[in-house]
Amino acid sequence: MTNEETKKTDRELNTIPKALDHLLCLIMDKYKKELIEILGNFFLVSLLFFTGLAIFDFLNITFFIDILFK
Repeated sequence: MTNEETKKTDRELNTIPKALDHLLCLIMDKYKKELIEILGNFFLVSLLFFTGLAIFDFLNITFFIDILFK
């Protein structure tokens, strides 16, 4: 490949990430509030799920300890 062809392919390869970055910025500008709300809801649901799982696990362990040491 010549130097001119190399510059052309480098330019073509460089435009794809710029276009994707621009598209992502447009999406973020338009749907920023909704995305933050969705991420917040996901965080709260996962926090509640793992808290419930930990409480259930603790109660289950204490129940079996009570059975073993009676």
